Amino acid sequence: MRRSYSTGCSWALSSVSDLVGAARRAREIARSLGWGTADIAALALAVLELSSNAVRHGGGGVCRLEAGPEGADVIVEDRGRGFPAWALGGSLDGTRGLRAVRQLSSHFVLENIPGGGARARAALLANRSARRRPLIPVAV
Repeated sequence: MRRSYSTGCSWALSSVSDLVGAARRAREIARSLGWGTADIAALALAVLELSSNAVRHGGGGVCRLEAGPEGADVIVEDRGRGFPAWALGGSLDGTRGLRAVRQLSSHFVLENIPGGGARARAALLANRSARRRPLIPVAV
């Protein structure tokens, strides 16, 4: 998931108002890099959901976004108790937000930070729709 990107930023997450600002900044960055509308929305949703979990379940934290024309990495760390074993094992039943982020991501990892806290990492590709192949071959 670690790639070299042209843009990187981070911001603190401590309240609900920080969540709205984080999603807005993610949209602005993706738009400035020429991302399509659907991919901008996917990135903003990933940032919002992962940041929301950090504030609601982890007592706040930090969101880092590294982005370029080809994609972005979203890394959110909190200072809570960490993820339960069932979530670390891949079962995200009952966690709509994390399931949505996993579906939007090309790479998605949940991990507990030694000493306390949790980290969620999501890699999203830009221009996903341009990379899809047609379902039915076109005859020429």
